[in-house]
Amino acid sequence: MTVKPILFAAAAVALLGACTTWDLEKTRAMAPAGDTFTQALKTAYLERAAFEKAEQDWGDVAYFNMQARTAAAGQVPPVGELASRGLSAPALAAGRAALLERLATAAPSNTPEACAQAQAWFEHWMEQEEEGHQPDHIAEAKGQYDAWLAKCQPPVMAAEPADFIIYFPFDSATLTATAKAEIARAAEAYKTRSGAITLTAHTDTAGDKMYNQRLSERRADAVRKALVDMGVPSKVIAASAYGENMTAVATGDGVEKTENRRVTITVGAGS
Repeated sequence: MTVKPILFAAAAVALLGACTTWDLEKTRAMAPAGDTFTQALKTAYLERAAFEKAEQDWGDVAYFNMQARTAAAGQVPPVGELASRGLSAPALAAGRAALLERLATAAPSNTPEACAQAQAWFEHWMEQEEEGHQPDHIAEAKGQYDAWLAKCQPPVMAAEPADFIIYFPFDSATLTATAKAEIARAAEAYKTRSGAITLTAHTDTAGDKMYNQRLSERRADAVRKALVDMGVPSKVIAASAYGENMTAVATGDGVEKTENRRVTITVGAGS
């Protein structure tokens, strides 16, 4: 343990008073204020203060306790500057930049404990680097910072629904090699998207309307079966068949049209 500058401890005392500077229990008893992130910061900084108290490093007990009190009051305490501890190591500078970048996102709201621990452990890492004579403590602090920062993440935005169009030969529900490849792309896309898969099946206008309705149903069934064979759960697939209604390309009755003989697979269509 190094001896911290007397002015540092004196400033802490001046800010909080000698009775509260090192009184962790008084900080712990403060009424909750702010949000889950500030309260998680309070806990994280109190843990660092308790560690320093066991080390009898009273200057850093005061510092971490002040950070905890700021958080307990509902404010996010600023991350300490490297210069305040006489540090300039590139690894610390990069770590601080990465932390500030993450804290500027929605990560603190999404993963408050992880972000709070990352912030407190970063400052502990700084403190250990300042002391500079306990490599195991430095390694632990950096390791904890890295681990918590990896968990400090903003919410993952759901991918937009994706459409895959499967075309069929005339008067057929048989899947061509091209169709199977497109279905495989849809099955792969399902792995990265939440929600359901919808199938909308159609025919062209050639032939009898009732026959075309049944043909569109067969086409939907063929695509569903292929998706299931590729690992997509049957329960997430919903199919609708429209026969020769809702053509992609408007035509008169009795017209063969490749673009209208289709099943559209929509992946990520909703919860």
